[in-house]
Amino acid sequence: RTRNPKTLAGNSPSLKALSPLVLLALGVLVMWPPSFSVMRGVVTGLGLVASITPSFAYRTIDEVITDWKNQPQSTYPTQFTRGIIPKGIHSHNDYWRDVPLFSAIAVGAISVEADVWLWDNELYVGHDPSSLTTKRTFSSLYVNPLLSILKQQNPKSSFPYTNNTRYGVFDTVIDQTLYLFVDVKTDGNTTWPLVIKQLEPLREGGWLSYWDAETGVLRPGAVTVVGTGNTPFDQIQAHTTLHRDAFYDAPITSFSSDSPGEYNTSSVVIASGSLANALGGSMSGSTFNDTQIDILARQIQGAHAAGVKVRYWETPGWPLSKRDYVWKTLEGLGVDLLNADDIQAAAGLKEVCLLLIDTIRKPHIRHYTYSPSMSSDKDAGATVPVMEKIDQVVHPLVPESDKPAEVITTKSKPKLSATTIIPIWIVLSSSVIMYNNYLYNTLNFKYPVFLVTFHLFFAAIGTRVLQRTTNLLDGAKDVSMSRDVFLRAILPIGLLFSGSLIMSNKAYLYLSVSYIQMLKAFTPVAILLISFAFRIQEPNRRLVAIVCMISGGVSLASYGELKFDMFGFSIQALAVVFEASRLVMIQLLLHGMKMDPLVSLHYYAPVCAAINLLILPFTEGLEPFYHLTELGPLILFSNAAVAFLLNVAAVFLIGVGSGLVLTLAGVFKDILLISGSVLLFGNEITPLQVFGYSIALGGLVAFKTTGGK
Repeated sequence: RTRNPKTLAGNSPSLKALSPLVLLALGVLVMWPPSFSVMRGVVTGLGLVASITPSFAYRTIDEVITDWKNQPQSTYPTQFTRGIIPKGIHSHNDYWRDVPLFSAIAVGAISVEADVWLWDNELYVGHDPSSLTTKRTFSSLYVNPLLSILKQQNPKSSFPYTNNTRYGVFDTVIDQTLYLFVDVKTDGNTTWPLVIKQLEPLREGGWLSYWDAETGVLRPGAVTVVGTGNTPFDQIQAHTTLHRDAFYDAPITSFSSDSPGEYNTSSVVIASGSLANALGGSMSGSTFNDTQIDILARQIQGAHAAGVKVRYWETPGWPLSKRDYVWKTLEGLGVDLLNADDIQAAAGLKEVCLLLIDTIRKPHIRHYTYSPSMSSDKDAGATVPVMEKIDQVVHPLVPESDKPAEVITTKSKPKLSATTIIPIWIVLSSSVIMYNNYLYNTLNFKYPVFLVTFHLFFAAIGTRVLQRTTNLLDGAKDVSMSRDVFLRAILPIGLLFSGSLIMSNKAYLYLSVSYIQMLKAFTPVAILLISFAFRIQEPNRRLVAIVCMISGGVSLASYGELKFDMFGFSIQALAVVFEASRLVMIQLLLHGMKMDPLVSLHYYAPVCAAINLLILPFTEGLEPFYHLTELGPLILFSNAAVAFLLNVAAVFLIGVGSGLVLTLAGVFKDILLISGSVLLFGNEITPLQVFGYSIALGGLVAFKTTGGK
């Protein structure tokens, strides 16, 4: 039967219609005199009970916890680093920190560095001679504190249980060694023997890692000493007191070739180098090029093949976006120690990686096979991670939008030429939006929550059918989905996805297609502003200019809109916020999870459909189901099929052209869509809107062609 949408609350037994009755019933129950008397009696009785209750019942849980900390049973001997997760961070210039050694351990850094200077038979610690004091010595800042920590971590017990396990610095990972880099600043031949001598307390306690010459095995200990700077390699090799328990910081460039020569695990545990020297030159701009990525990959692979860990120093510290890019890239390539002055920021980045370490791959990398002996042969050898090109990174698909999925997969897919797939993609993308608008405003089916939910169910079923019948979803096999990843990443991103879909579709009930497309140009600005707020990216002149350009253009387009609706504008603005937040969350939570548009839809569609089902009763109730007979199954299913085909087309779109080609194709599609809305739906646009939107499109092209940097 036919229902009038305006009589929704009165004619349907939906939750939306019942909610006022429930509230009214509760109000009557509370204000009814007999009920009021009963409630007063209950309150009086509770007061009498409280008056005779012992005082300890009034203690809050916070008070119990606070008091517990002062009780003898609240502590145990090995709790020094309780709850601290060790992370592959090197505390550069550690002696500058508020509390040398301890500040680094507090964030989980597993490596510290002390610059030592020999003067009057004593080792002083400081960056240069002017910063040296008689109180800051190698023993007082590092050797003695480490000895105290390790003794506390391994107390003598009066209990009759034997336990030969020796705890390292970290209580959470008891066998994690702490790398103590000794950067010799004065003459190495005279300074290094005193370093060896001052390590004697740690040596006597059996805390040092050492090379067992008899068995040819590296025996890990709680502390691993690494000599760097002016440390003489010949003295490292000659040091044979019991066993060699101090190692050399080898140059990382020595591991670019097949054989690192004299550097092996008998005398070397870590290889380091200046990033610029390792690359043979500085970074050009804010990212590595393919050649530089290949150089780093060869060095890291060569060192790891020799059993040696890797660190790069003199990495950029500013701007923060460049620093974080370098850290994430090095982390993805397999660098063991991130050289950091801001150890808190490095720890934050490591925590994001640890969150998903068992379920996703490293950030921003793909893999190809590489053999050190065949520089041009990539068909054999070990797997080496390499950076994705910027024009291969694309965004997740919105069913009513034209955006492809967030991260591509390197699996081979069927390919179509650019001249074939780009027009198909433009037609499908425009068709989805025009078709939805036709349903909302021409057929008067004003139920966007229901329509989006139906699209998502169709997509959930469609992706599973394709998974069983084609190879288009083979990339799903590479995604390791766990409960932790689902709850921490997929679910919150799915909530934002649902908000974006519902708001962006609901806007068509109040605004024209042409004006909505103009407002969508503001999305990159929202992404940048959120990234600035969370310090994911640092603002620069180019980005500020892009923000101003797009914002000014959209403002002019809005000012020129003839049928401006504030409510509709607010809904679309909220849709932009949801979408921008979703994309930022993907960047934070799904680093390296390789999902093409269909794989992405495979995981998100069921989640978003379930969320929408919870929202549907409170927003549209049963009214959409009453109006389905007016649409008919052909229109409903064909509408969902067009949206689904857009996802399929996005798979073929990946990699067919450069980022500039795809950006220009998107701009052409937007112009075509606006023109079509004028012809088909009679949308009116003014010269001021054309001028404003042209400015916004210029900013959009600048944003996408510069990679948002």
